[in-house]
Amino acid sequence: MERRAAERYDASSTIPLCAPGFDGQGRISDLSLNGCRLRDIEPEALESGQDITLVLMDGMEASGNVCWVKGRSAGVKFDAPIAMATLAYFRFAEGITIAEDTNVDGFGRVLPPLDPRTISPPE
Repeated sequence: MERRAAERYDASSTIPLCAPGFDGQGRISDLSLNGCRLRDIEPEALESGQDITLVLMDGMEASGNVCWVKGRSAGVKFDAPIAMATLAYFRFAEGITIAEDTNVDGFGRVLPPLDPRTISPPE
């Protein structure tokens, strides 16, 4: 059963992060307006329930709470939603790919086909 309140997008950018007793970096992935997954973090650097701050861009931070930790990955729920422009930045940052035949709007959201009859039936 899906518990996420917002759609998640692929991302793959390494960002600085800090939590009590830890200053390091991690690779942000599965990004939404309300949270993300961190990968490639130092083992045992974070704990579930811990407060964390992510430096998303120069001068822009997102604070949140570590929801879960498994190996070198962790889930983060932001205290407040990030801006749509920030989400779009990470979706199109280096390392993020969008299929060439996918139609997207100015914010990078996938658009539905213009004519629903053009959708291929499932195989």
